[in-house]
Amino acid sequence: RSAEAESWLREGHRCAQSRKLRSLGLRCAISLAELWLSQGRRSEAFEVLEPAYHSVGEGAGTRDLVRARELLAAVTREQAVY
Repeated sequence: RSAEAESWLREGHRCAQSRKLRSLGLRCAISLAELWLSQGRRSEAFEVLEPAYHSVGEGAGTRDLVRARELLAAVTREQAVY
């Protein structure tokens, strides 16, 4: 089922990006990153999350941006270990 979820999340992320819906794109990126982190796919999680996080210019205290920062920090810490 995770392959199906990944497919839907990738499509949602692509759709949000093409329509310049940054908040929706960030939410999809967060979900993808969480999925990939659970599978040990740290670099892919960082690659999707980092640009989505930086594309949202306001609302630093929102739940999605806070979660994205937490995930990016976790990925960065894990990469420093390896």
